[in-house]
Amino acid sequence: MRKKIVLWAGFLFLFCCVYLYVYADTLLISGSKVPLIQGAVISDAQVPAASARIKAYSVERPLKEVIDFYQEYLRQNGFLVIGGQGAEGFNAAVKKDKTMFTLRIFSERDTRTIIEFIW
Repeated sequence: MRKKIVLWAGFLFLFCCVYLYVYADTLLISGSKVPLIQGAVISDAQVPAASARIKAYSVERPLKEVIDFYQEYLRQNGFLVIGGQGAEGFNAAVKKDKTMFTLRIFSERDTRTIIEFIW
């Protein structure tokens, strides 16, 4: 009986660690949690702005895959999207309730994809 309790406690611990890891990759924008695509890391190219906050991430994934990920997230969560996919990438103003931001996704030297959140 004691082994079963220890085994279940171990599984519960692992489940909690995995759950926290999966949901740790989010960006908080005006109270809304926006997910980051798996593998996204903060970019070195941060642009300071006087009146806006900018977070840029880079990921080693194809441009189309990243755009599809964010378009699906925005659609499923009822965000109003003005703009969208163009020849160079994705550029849209996004709004839901009190959350408003600009989402830019573009390819840099065809080796990585850059994701910028501006609010």
